[in-house]
Amino acid sequence: MTFTWPVIGSFNIAYGETSVLFGILLTGTSLALAMGWELITLSIYGFFAGLVLLLIGARFINLGLTPMPLRVGVAFILVGLGGVFSAPTLYLKKNRLLRTIGAIVLIVAALIFLSIGLDAYWTHLATFSTWKPLPSR
Repeated sequence: MTFTWPVIGSFNIAYGETSVLFGILLTGTSLALAMGWELITLSIYGFFAGLVLLLIGARFINLGLTPMPLRVGVAFILVGLGGVFSAPTLYLKKNRLLRTIGAIVLIVAALIFLSIGLDAYWTHLATFSTWKPLPSR
């Protein structure tokens, strides 16, 4: 993602590079769970990745980067909050309220991203219906 920039403009940073952050987090989590390791290191990584997502969400809203900047920005901010609070939630395992709030925040973010993804499919299928790859032009 960083070297090839397959997504147009700043969307490569917002969507592409954060998907790499998330992929590293998922890979690390699966490895840690398989090996029986503690998750504290991943929660620290999640904290800093969450800060990045908070910034990206704020900039989506600030710059009006999509036709729906508020919805996209709020989704990034909610996921960022999930990352920022991952370390406290992991440390305070007994605090059921904190875990429940975190789960609700991440579920709402997932539903917002689902709606964004479905809108993107709906829109892009119409706009790319006449698109041809470069060799076919």
